[in-house]
Amino acid sequence: MGLTNKEVIKLNRRKTTMKLRNILITAAAVGFMFASANRTDVVGYTAGDYADMNTFAHKVAGQNVAWTAGDNFNAVWTDDGATWGFMGGNNQDLVNMWWSNGTYGLNVGLEMTPEYDTNGETAGLGTWGEAAATNFSVGFGMELMGMDLGFSMDMESSDMALNLRGGFGFWAFDTFTVGFNSYGEQDWTVDSNMDGYADGNAETVSGVVTKKEAYTVIDLGMYGTQDWGAATGMFGLGLSMDSRAKAYNDAIPEGFGVCPGDANLTQAACTTAGYTWDDTGEAAAVAAVSEPMDAATTINTNFSVESTLTDWCDLRVGYSKSFNMGDNSVSDNYGVGLGFNYGSVGLDMVLTDGVLGNMMSNPLSYVNGRNTDALTTSWTLTYTW
Repeated sequence: MGLTNKEVIKLNRRKTTMKLRNILITAAAVGFMFASANRTDVVGYTAGDYADMNTFAHKVAGQNVAWTAGDNFNAVWTDDGATWGFMGGNNQDLVNMWWSNGTYGLNVGLEMTPEYDTNGETAGLGTWGEAAATNFSVGFGMELMGMDLGFSMDMESSDMALNLRGGFGFWAFDTFTVGFNSYGEQDWTVDSNMDGYADGNAETVSGVVTKKEAYTVIDLGMYGTQDWGAATGMFGLGLSMDSRAKAYNDAIPEGFGVCPGDANLTQAACTTAGYTWDDTGEAAAVAAVSEPMDAATTINTNFSVESTLTDWCDLRVGYSKSFNMGDNSVSDNYGVGLGFNYGSVGLDMVLTDGVLGNMMSNPLSYVNGRNTDALTTSWTLTYTW
């Protein structure tokens, strides 16, 4: 006896649902391999993710992916055994591309900055400017004795980075990482808000040139990932050695300094408050720097969990803590992200601080779109083929 029309409709719906479920399960697996920096920033590692190509250029090999974070666009594709990729970069980027033959990988960038001139005569400050400049950067990656090797260099700043990653079977760890970063000495103008005045003190002249000393950062780390069925966990332990020193001015401009009693006071307010304005020595020089830092050695731990909530949604939670061995200070960071997988399209988001807690306490406000706080700090839309 044949099926009735109603029974045929039900059967077709069931088949469609099963096909959709299979598509979403496949998409979830693809989303794990082709996510973005908004995923890796939370989970704490880049292996198995297309964001890995930013550190190890040869990892671009074999990929077909395009992504955007709203202010940029990137595309990577493979044809006849060779992989090519281009990204928009900033307004000064003339070329920013990847290439790999499956064994070696290259990332090449050419930046041309036009002449920048600010006329401060209306504020009685005179005129200062910056000449046009051309900058070239290069990155290289390859496998070396079963390990991943990545190198990059920026010609203008002389910044260099050397990274190594390989297998490591010890206790809860299966991967080790070594990072060596050397940053060249730079002269830079402290005028971040472009108001014609140097940062830190509205009484100083425009264009205060501050020198940033060359320094080196060495990172030694190890981490391990664990498959927990519907979730993947990661635990990492590392040591960072940072040799950076406080930035300083070669010559402290007239009127530039710091108030010993209250660093937030201007020179006039400092004198009115009964303090003596300090325009000599390290304190005055460092006053031009927004966030001066001292050399430090830190022990770092990080932990993350990536869990599949549904066939099309992943929840990511990451936590890291650093202990400064020099001054016994402790700092930590907590991040939460979501990943949505719709076939060949994926969306990764990093939630704003406090959003997850607010969702748990008042979910209806987010469901109805009545939340007043920003949902995300950043997002990336990805397409793979």
